[in-house]
Amino acid sequence: MLIKQDHKCKICGVDETGSGEKGLVVDHNHTTNEVRGLLCGSCNRALGYFKDSLDVLQKATNYLLEKSSSNVILLRKTEIL
Repeated sequence: MLIKQDHKCKICGVDETGSGEKGLVVDHNHTTNEVRGLLCGSCNRALGYFKDSLDVLQKATNYLLEKSSSNVILLRKTEIL
């Protein structure tokens, strides 16, 4: 998995050597225990703080977009496929 991810966090892309004292950590779905990928500590904690809720993460994204000066357009994964 580390090689497949090029030694980088699956979310933010930080290299494992720059990801903190523990390096990358194994992230998993807390309901199914399925391993999702390797994350830096910050991204792993962020998902935990948002309780893995897509709804809350979308609301956070919307909040950032509202407060952003850039005109970023985000597409849902299903809209891309």
